[in-house]
Amino acid sequence: MLEIIKTNDGYMVQKDGEDYICDANGDNLWDTYAEAEAVFYGLPKTPKKVYKVTASLTTYFFEHVEANSEDEAYAMAKAMDGGSFIPVDQGIGGEWSIDSVSEVSE
Repeated sequence: MLEIIKTNDGYMVQKDGEDYICDANGDNLWDTYAEAEAVFYGLPKTPKKVYKVTASLTTYFFEHVEANSEDEAYAMAKAMDGGSFIPVDQGIGGEWSIDSVSEVSE
């Protein structure tokens, strides 16, 4: 009897006992249940596509500026070298954002 089992690393198709079904390349571990199910039913393994994922990280910095107004402080900070700003939380953290996903064509 065949059985699809989930492991910490992915999905496997187990035969009676402790043997596992392999594909033509000798692979016996699949990332998704659907891939393991295709092996279970004897369907060919579908090749994965490659995707380019573009992400950005927003990190915040600060600097103390002595000025007579917010406008003056803004102008002074704008004129400063960026290297003089101090990272918030020692540069750790920030906000990750996935900006786009597109299939890479050959």
